[in-house]
Amino acid sequence: MSRLHRHELQAAFDRIKTAVDDLGRLIESPAKKRNVHRLVPAGRELCREILKAQPGLNIYEIIDEMRKRGYVFSTRDPVNSVRPMLYRAPEFARKNGRFSLKAEH
Repeated sequence: MSRLHRHELQAAFDRIKTAVDDLGRLIESPAKKRNVHRLVPAGRELCREILKAQPGLNIYEIIDEMRKRGYVFSTRDPVNSVRPMLYRAPEFARKNGRFSLKAEH
């Protein structure tokens, strides 16, 4: 059996250390990414579920219900992210500040 010299051992150690560091980054990276393996549906789908169960809610009631169901808003003021979705999405109807799902034809 051949003896390894000090520089060969150091090179092997450096390769192992690099591999362990790379593995650590791979393990940590999914937790740092947003919305990875999220158990709560995305905003639009969650609004659809909420309004299907409880039509006629105002925007603040929708936001409260989204929070109760585990949705985490990334903005300081969730109204600014929910309002455009409710007004622009074709599946939501609005009457007197209350939202519901549009009837499918």
